[in-house]
Amino acid sequence: MGPGRIRRWWLASPAVALIAVGFALPMLLMVRMSLNGTAGQPYSPGLTLESYARFFQPLYLGLLWRTVRLTLVITALSVLIGIPYAYVVWRSTGLRRGLLLAIALLPLFTNVIARLYGWQILLANRGPVNRLLELLGLVEEPLRLNYSFVGATVGLTYVAAPYFTLIYFSALSGVDHRLVLAARTLGAGRLRAVAGVVLPLSAYGLATGIAVAFAWGMGAYAETVTLGSSQEWGLGYEAWRQHSLARNWPFSAVLSEVIVLATLALVVVAAWATVRAVRGMRPEEA
Repeated sequence: MGPGRIRRWWLASPAVALIAVGFALPMLLMVRMSLNGTAGQPYSPGLTLESYARFFQPLYLGLLWRTVRLTLVITALSVLIGIPYAYVVWRSTGLRRGLLLAIALLPLFTNVIARLYGWQILLANRGPVNRLLELLGLVEEPLRLNYSFVGATVGLTYVAAPYFTLIYFSALSGVDHRLVLAARTLGAGRLRAVAGVVLPLSAYGLATGIAVAFAWGMGAYAETVTLGSSQEWGLGYEAWRQHSLARNWPFSAVLSEVIVLATLALVVVAAWATVRAVRGMRPEEA
């Protein structure tokens, strides 16, 4: 190992230590907690797999699917919203770029409680959204937007989409926009130039943004409880309920582990599929 590589490892050591202390150590403690018994409250010391066996009951497997389904929806919406928006910001300059970035950052600067209750007002039966739909003649009666799949989806996308947009914009910032002009000069249309030049060069930013949106959806709690119905309460809510209400810490630890492992698995698959698909958009060499 050369001196350059040793220096790079040395520079990375604070980040590695932070990950080890902030992620690996808590995960190990959580695994240990999950192996305790559940006879006492919040747990009884010991070594048992009863909490893991309980997770494979249909009820909790259904909660896992419910969480994954909502996560897939908000991730898809974040991508559909974030890619065009990030592209517009990337092609903008000066004050216009600053304003567009400020709009993308605004949801992240808002207090989570104020944000959620703000959406409750907007999505209420007699709220602005339903009133607008009635004025346009699109509905005759107010739609149930609060305490529904729609409400939970809107609340989560409102937070996940800005993260995706900012991450993807960061990736686009490393792409020379003159490459798009060159592709169009050579006969490519606008969409072909973007698909063949911009997306392949920003594939890793796209995968990272998808990973962050996945992680946000899998761990969702406040948004689903405040804006969704009980049908949208997923593993995040159940882990909290087992810890704080049922006082079953081992099973809460198991649910938390499932959230982390499912998130990591979905992130790996999404990253691999995204990079593979986008690379396939590259024009074939002559």
